[in-house]
Amino acid sequence: RKGVFAFIATSSSGKTSLVVNLANILRNLEKDKPSVCILDLNLALPAAYYMFDKDDLTKAKRDIYDITQDLNYLNAELVMDAIIVNNKNGIHLVNTPTSAETVHKINTIKAPQIEKLIVTLREMYDIVLIDTPNNPTAETVWTPIQYADKNFLLLEPNFIVRDIEIFNEK
Repeated sequence: RKGVFAFIATSSSGKTSLVVNLANILRNLEKDKPSVCILDLNLALPAAYYMFDKDDLTKAKRDIYDITQDLNYLNAELVMDAIIVNNKNGIHLVNTPTSAETVHKINTIKAPQIEKLIVTLREMYDIVLIDTPNNPTAETVWTPIQYADKNFLLLEPNFIVRDIEIFNEK
């Protein structure tokens, strides 16, 4: 009903699609319409934003990099400046931009920034859905795992490898 949920996978197994669809289900099917926020921590290629109709989105004044620069000032008001709102269904997204201007900022988001952001989002929203990148050794994966209430590991069966192994046994 309430909490922080991280989605983890080591391959492109549909995490972003699952997160966005789950957010839509929670907002559209639940009677009490919980407040839902998506935190896309795939800083190199954030995709959650692109799964929404851009005409339905209210742009944010800031982004994840701006609000996490000084942890002493990170609070709900500052986070709201970095929130993109889907006006159609009320889903909120933390603005994780993907542009040439922000590529050099990717390595500025470390465990302390992620931790503080998750703690702040937990206080602001009923449900926080975290889409992590595919790199299992990155801080953007391990930190959400530590601070989430539940972690969902998505596995994609590799039938090609299995079929080759069976073929080689014969």
